[in-house]
Amino acid sequence: MNSLSLRENIGVLLENKLCINYIAFMFENWEDDKRRFERSEEATTFIAHKPNFLERNGIQIIVAIFIFLVSMTCFIRYPDKVVQVGYLSAEHAPVELKSKTDGILKKLLVQNNEVVKKGDIIGWLETEINYNEVLVLLKNIDKLDDDLLKDKGVEKKDFFIKKIGNFNWGELQQNYSEFISELQKYDDFYLNGFYESKINYVDKDIKIALSKNAILEKQQTLSQRELDIEKETYNVDEILNKEALVTKLDLTRSESQLISKERSYFDVSLAIINNESLVSQKRSEVMQMKHDVLQNKVQFRQAIHSLKRALIAWIDKYSISSNESGSIAFSSFLHENQVISPSKIIGYVMPVNSRFYLRIFLSQEAIGRLKENNPVEVRFNSYPYKEFGMLNGKLNYISNIALDSGFLSKVDLPGGLKTNLKHTIPYRENLKSEVIFITKDITLGQRLFDGLFKTKK
Repeated sequence: MNSLSLRENIGVLLENKLCINYIAFMFENWEDDKRRFERSEEATTFIAHKPNFLERNGIQIIVAIFIFLVSMTCFIRYPDKVVQVGYLSAEHAPVELKSKTDGILKKLLVQNNEVVKKGDIIGWLETEINYNEVLVLLKNIDKLDDDLLKDKGVEKKDFFIKKIGNFNWGELQQNYSEFISELQKYDDFYLNGFYESKINYVDKDIKIALSKNAILEKQQTLSQRELDIEKETYNVDEILNKEALVTKLDLTRSESQLISKERSYFDVSLAIINNESLVSQKRSEVMQMKHDVLQNKVQFRQAIHSLKRALIAWIDKYSISSNESGSIAFSSFLHENQVISPSKIIGYVMPVNSRFYLRIFLSQEAIGRLKENNPVEVRFNSYPYKEFGMLNGKLNYISNIALDSGFLSKVDLPGGLKTNLKHTIPYRENLKSEVIFITKDITLGQRLFDGLFKTKK
């Protein structure tokens, strides 16, 4: 009984194990079927999917991009460069524009890039004196000086006299007052005609004295002849007296007449001498009067020149003028009523024949890679090239003699100081810059090819 139960239990267990194994087997088959079903669905979806343009032509696009990039390397410039340090200089360098004193810009007379001549006034600073009045006065003073040299006299005396009362001359008041004082003295001497009339009268006296002197000289000639005749008469009487043909009384009368003729002759000679002395005196008076007129004229001209110097000094102080002919290049935006100081450069006058260049001392390493006419890029340290741009130049000269600093060379800047970004670099002597020499202008493709070729070698 017991053994039967044991066999039954074992049989049940075996049946149960078989069931479990079967169930496990069925489960595994179900998982496999499920996975096969899922794979079949994905495959179906994949097979049913229609590829888009990128999926169909992806390889071609990648190849095209690669070809494009390779071809672009044939156009992208990647030149060989040598970098050195240069210093700006110029032939006929630009002239700085500065004011002589602090002040407010009252009037701006020219605009940027306008052509001016040497001496032209660019602008005026604010002052209590009207600069137009000063310019008009200076013009008339110049004309007055020329007229005096030509002895024309003062044609506009009233013009100058009215100015002293009708206008505020400020710091020029003393100079102008001294000028007016000398003008009035000159007017008394020269313009009113007093000295001229007096000189004319004295000249007439001289002419009269000279005429009288001519008469006296004729009278002297006659007196000389009478004296000679009387001497001959006396000599004859003296001989006759010795021979007792003429009495002593007659000889005495003859001697008395001779003495009278001699006295008459000496009186005429003395009159001639006195008359000549009078002529000399009158001529001396004329010379003195002419000297006084000339001296007054000299003093008046000195007053003119003194006022002229004061006017020019005033103009120089309160004006901004050009010291060279050329075009104006303001270094900043300049406008009226702007405060100006002498320490600030407001611009430059660019001469027509101004030529800019760079002085460079080439190193030993660079000299063998460079040659004349190499193109050059110039970047100034004080003006970042990304903001201001750069200049283009050309290597013009390389010295054959080495100095302590290197081989002196010159780079011309044919485009002046205007950068590729249309900025104008203000000229400053010895302005430091980075100079980039283009030794071999090649493309990126050439550089890559040369690199690969050299590496392969």
